[in-house]
Amino acid sequence: MAWQTKTDLQMDLVFNGKGSDEAVAAKGSDALTTKLVTFKNQFNWVNHTYTHLNLNTATLTQISNEIRQNVAWANGKKISLHRNELVTGEHSGLANPAMPLALSQRGIKWIAAD
Repeated sequence: MAWQTKTDLQMDLVFNGKGSDEAVAAKGSDALTTKLVTFKNQFNWVNHTYTHLNLNTATLTQISNEIRQNVAWANGKKISLHRNELVTGEHSGLANPAMPLALSQRGIKWIAAD
């Protein structure tokens, strides 16, 4: 927060919800996510798929579930995000023939990938 204030730049947080869910399951809490969620309105949040799965050979259902589960995770934390934006897991999936339909079905209009 201090860096954002000092630089007058707002950070984009590209997130995978599963990491937080795993931390809570293992330790009972996730201190980093708890702190970030406290200041959730100070950041831009970007869906980066739930598990960070490599989407190069993923099925239509797997791709859709990765997007849907991460949006559900954000909704559970009352995090606002643009549902039409996605950073693909491992920056993958561009050559996957299932990707265009999965993106269309989930309303994704903008992706970031390598």
